[in-house]
Amino acid sequence: MESKSEQRRNPQDFDLTVQHTSKGNSKQDLCGEEMNEDAAHLLLTNQEIQVMLPLPLPSEESIHSSNDNDSQLSYDSDDGVKSIGEEPEGCETKGDFNLLLPQSESESVASVDQRPVMEMPEMGTVEESVIRMLEAQYLLTPRREENSLLDEDTFSLMMISKVLSASWNLGMASFAFQIVLGIMIITNQLEKGGSIPFMVTSEVRVGQFFTILVSLASEHDVLSSIQALVLLGKDTSNWDTVVGHAGNRHWPQWMISIMIPNAFKLGQGLLVIFMSFIVIVQSDTIIALITKFTGLSVISRIDNILFSLAKYGFLGKHLQAETRRVNDASVLTDNISDSNNQRSIMRIIVSAIRPLVLTCLFLAMFGGLLSVALDQSDGKIFSSQYPKCEGNFQLAKIHFGDEICYGGPLNTLECDFEGGDCVQFNQAYPLCRDNGIINVEDRIGDGKCDEDLSTPECNFDGGDCCPYSITRHSSFGDGQCNGGPMSTKKCGHDNGDCREFVRSFPDCPLDSLALKIGADKSILGNGICDGGIYLMKECGYENFDCQEGQVGQDLIFPDANVFSPEDFSVVTSRDGQSMAIGLPKVPSSNETIAFYKYISNTTSWLKIGGDIQGAEHKDGFKFGVRLAINANGTIIAAIGTDDNYNNNHKSLVQIFGFDEESKAWVAVGEAYAQSGLHLDMNAAGDNIVVADPYNNIGGQKFQAGQIIFHSIDSSKQRKRATSQNNANVAELRGQSFQDRIGLESLTLAEISTEGTSLKRIMFTIRAGELMKIRVNQYDENGHEWNQLGDDIPSPNSYGSVMNSSGDRIAISLPSGDDDHHSRDYVKVYDYNLLTVEWEEVGKPIVSESTVSNDGESILSFGHSMAMNEDGTTLVISSTPTNTFGTGGFVEVFIYYSDEFDSKGFYKLPPKNHLRHRDGNVIQDRATARSNIFGLHLSLSDNGTMLSVGSYNAQMGDSFVKVFDLNKIFYAECAVPIPQKIGDDRCDAYHPYNSAQCTQDGGDCPPAPSAAPSISLRPSKLPSLIPSNPPTTPISASPSRQYLHVTLELRTDNYPS
Repeated sequence: MESKSEQRRNPQDFDLTVQHTSKGNSKQDLCGEEMNEDAAHLLLTNQEIQVMLPLPLPSEESIHSSNDNDSQLSYDSDDGVKSIGEEPEGCETKGDFNLLLPQSESESVASVDQRPVMEMPEMGTVEESVIRMLEAQYLLTPRREENSLLDEDTFSLMMISKVLSASWNLGMASFAFQIVLGIMIITNQLEKGGSIPFMVTSEVRVGQFFTILVSLASEHDVLSSIQALVLLGKDTSNWDTVVGHAGNRHWPQWMISIMIPNAFKLGQGLLVIFMSFIVIVQSDTIIALITKFTGLSVISRIDNILFSLAKYGFLGKHLQAETRRVNDASVLTDNISDSNNQRSIMRIIVSAIRPLVLTCLFLAMFGGLLSVALDQSDGKIFSSQYPKCEGNFQLAKIHFGDEICYGGPLNTLECDFEGGDCVQFNQAYPLCRDNGIINVEDRIGDGKCDEDLSTPECNFDGGDCCPYSITRHSSFGDGQCNGGPMSTKKCGHDNGDCREFVRSFPDCPLDSLALKIGADKSILGNGICDGGIYLMKECGYENFDCQEGQVGQDLIFPDANVFSPEDFSVVTSRDGQSMAIGLPKVPSSNETIAFYKYISNTTSWLKIGGDIQGAEHKDGFKFGVRLAINANGTIIAAIGTDDNYNNNHKSLVQIFGFDEESKAWVAVGEAYAQSGLHLDMNAAGDNIVVADPYNNIGGQKFQAGQIIFHSIDSSKQRKRATSQNNANVAELRGQSFQDRIGLESLTLAEISTEGTSLKRIMFTIRAGELMKIRVNQYDENGHEWNQLGDDIPSPNSYGSVMNSSGDRIAISLPSGDDDHHSRDYVKVYDYNLLTVEWEEVGKPIVSESTVSNDGESILSFGHSMAMNEDGTTLVISSTPTNTFGTGGFVEVFIYYSDEFDSKGFYKLPPKNHLRHRDGNVIQDRATARSNIFGLHLSLSDNGTMLSVGSYNAQMGDSFVKVFDLNKIFYAECAVPIPQKIGDDRCDAYHPYNSAQCTQDGGDCPPAPSAAPSISLRPSKLPSLIPSNPPTTPISASPSRQYLHVTLELRTDNYPS
């Protein structure tokens, strides 16, 4: 059986021994047995009860502790009398068991040998222990045993422990961890600078206020540390007994055991409160407020959590035992003489500490919160956080923190991209930012096009304005301004490619033009006219790709070499709405003929019927060298020549008609071989004339040449042309050796008057080494050809042209001919029925410029010419004479006949906004350096539609442009001095101040109405041609005179 001493050492046992000790330090137990000194624990000295063990002060009622023998110790506080209860069983009573505790030094003392160690509650598992521990630690106030002075935290362990002991080290580690973590949190929060939100909602504000109350109510460390310092004063309490250093009441010990631990605890508590305040004022949402405050609560409870771990044995038995000492600690202040009064004072002080401290802390925290709230409301915090964004405070109050990017002035670096709301949006659209672009996240990609967001930076409103099918096209943003939907504002003007175009031509209706068919085929500013959609002044005539007055697009033919007349040919129908283009030496065309018709709805030229291919399609054969077309463009005649034509003179003539059913070109009759080089067709398309200059006339006249007439019957078969009496139209043959008639040119004029059809042909004929122009008219009665007038000399002529009636001819002649002209010039001749001669009309037309656009090439004036039906409009081109020159231009002339002495052809004045063109129809000389312009000309009968074939030397392409002369010139303004039109001076007399000249090109105001005046002027002669004109001069017989007088009514005002 174990001894008593061993039983007392067992913490699970309960053993109580009451000892009676005399002043002579003799000690007896309750049975009167002697006890050694080590067993004594209560001494009565000078009326003072000293509790030697760290046990709680007994209550005023009683302390009841049971051992195995159910012994009981009672403590009666009345009059300071202490007594022992009933005598324990099994013990012989020695003296009065109900002994009064001594009131003087002479009386004996009873002492408790050892208080029972607190019996731990039974724990089923470790998990249950942890759960109970955590439940205890998350109460608002840390747990304290009943009547215990000290809190259950590591700071209390430091108080009862020696320095550097396990308990002290645990408390110090906990304190260091909390302080370091708190300082890190505070530093991190304060380093943010703008971490305090410049505004919070009312819900958050209420939450902040209540969080302050909760933080103060739950923060026990500050209150308990101050209370401990007050209760455990150096001279006013038994602090030495409480901390286990009875008798050592020196200052160093008090500082180590009482002052330092509680100062640490106070500092830790104040740090937690400060952290809590920072977290509270920096939270901008309820969730953030709760989350952060909960985290701080855990940090502030680390000392309590560690104590609980020790208390439940998780940190070892030694620390567990130390926690019991903390729970058993109590304090007495009986060393004060007036103990009751002192206790009352202490109670008052202790009772006042808590509300006083709480009030001070509340006022401090609430005052700080109020100060922050005021700074938030007046924008001071916003200005401090966003100094360069302070002007947007009102917007920021509305939009900051809603996690939706508003944009505008808030989406800037100075405004921290709307406080972070626009960060995600800016990742998707990094450049979609501007002061005027607002509500961006709500509007982009909402299915509705917002024009202010229709920019490349905003991806064209997220595809709402410009579909991805366009923005992802290879042409989108490729550096060229593409027409169609790409060029619209909604597509960012082709992703910026058209911005310069828009700046230059702000009135161009790109959005409306984009809806037209074919608009997406246009490229604005690439040097190629793509069509009539953008062919307007407002659009700069397709950004200068097209010329003013151009009709439709450029017709481009790659790889066409047009230096030789045989390489490229252009003919226009009489109405100018159709044209055929021969491409005999263009590999990409496969040596074919292309036919185009102007479609007014699309303002473009449409290829009709596919390519027209000749019967002799083979290498070395050039089909389409020369073309002829009827008035409405339904019949085409073509000549194909052998590459070695100059030696073998082989050629092929073929006729094609358009089949409306198959919408294709079909051959009319069979192709026939003939050494023809030129051909022409009448307006109806049923008569065709072919020149065969190398025909030997049956071997009788070497290369005298002949001209043969063919006709197309109703069954679309070719046959020899017949006259009105069904006789074959005779061939026109050369009369001399090497006349080579029709070698250079051949023109057919057919006139119907009073039921009579007259045929005239103009052709070239050689006279020795000189070239001449001859005109013959067919005599229906004699079935023969009669020459009209004499041959017209045309040495080294560039070419000639005749009007549809066959009574006016224009011939281009080089400089230095027989007339000794220093410049190239053009002569115009009219056939005079009175004299039966060709008479020169006015003065020769001389070019005003002999130098090309490149400043170096010499121009040949009259390289190509075209004349309208009545011969009143003449178009002349000037092209470089050398092979490698570039440039060229076209001039338009009109016949003036009002004044006899000034009759002749004068330049047609350009409209007032085109004066800079200086007669150049197509382009300014400064922009024509890469073109050889004006190689082929063709003019409609009414003189308005002009086709110009040219060559792009830089690209190696041939192209055709068509122009409406009415849009470029005052087409009916025939004046002897065209320079006066639009010279900024009003020439207030006829014909300048007239409607035809639009009142002197705008120099004169519109003329008021006036009474009509009558004037007499001779008309152009003749208006009718006899069927058999005389070959000799007309006699003076009145019956043979043809003189017409025209009465003209005018309302022009003349100066008085």
